[in-house]
Amino acid sequence: MKRAWLGLALATLAGAAAAAQEAAATLRFEPASAAVGEPVRALLSVTHARAAAPALSSLGLDDSWVVFEAGARRIETDASGRTTSSWEFEIASLEPGERRIENIPLKLGEAQLQVEAGVLAVSGVLAAGEDAPRETRGLPELDLEERGGAGRWLAIGALAAVALGFALWLALRKRRPAMQAVPAPSSRLALLEAKPLDTAQEVQAAHFALTRLLREAADLRLGRDRSGLTDEEWRAASIAQFDAAGLDERERQLLEQLLDRAGAVKYGAERPTHWATREALASARALAARLEPRAEAAA
Repeated sequence: MKRAWLGLALATLAGAAAAAQEAAATLRFEPASAAVGEPVRALLSVTHARAAAPALSSLGLDDSWVVFEAGARRIETDASGRTTSSWEFEIASLEPGERRIENIPLKLGEAQLQVEAGVLAVSGVLAAGEDAPRETRGLPELDLEERGGAGRWLAIGALAAVALGFALWLALRKRRPAMQAVPAPSSRLALLEAKPLDTAQEVQAAHFALTRLLREAADLRLGRDRSGLTDEEWRAASIAQFDAAGLDERERQLLEQLLDRAGAVKYGAERPTHWATREALASARALAARLEPRAEAAA
């Protein structure tokens, strides 16, 4: 009996390994280049057998990335029975350079799939050479030979303190622009308006982003982070606080209409034209801009 169970377990593992070897996973960025803090789409797709079910909860990113939105798994099957599962993330890099995402926790059964990941070229906020160390000036010359032992150690300590302070200043100066580089919700909506909206997938992704950015603008005004809630949970939790957000009745109705229409596109079969989508994005941008000033003043 034990041998039978062992044989079954080995056969199951062998089948999972074979399925993992047949699957192919790729990750690409749209666009393939961006500035520090600028959102891009990370599109991960897996081609696999219909019976297999790849699992992915996140991209496994570290603190040098920001995740704005993570999409649910989408499944498409062709006539041959091969299935493609895909996920879409909206992310931004907080560091410049050639960025590649490694060790993505994508699994097929018990096996982890290797992902052929593309490269994202991230340009820095600082100008070339702006963060290069500069010569210190104005420090007094110290004649250590003519001073006693105590004076010599005091002078060395003073130089070390100045050098440490200068190094800390450079580090903070280099990092601060990256932390401030994420645009406001209205600015990201304006960028989204200029992007192609020619396919059903692009229209659907635009409505996911519209909802998230409107929610983010309202959360900024209210000083609350409710990004972990579903759309319905967020609306139930926020509706009583729209007065505090400074929304009048017309703006509340616009917010409700935008969220309702976006929900029909995100989770239903409705696919508006690119003109209608850009009109919705323009309305959302104006409403987000209405919410942002007081949030910045409160900060």
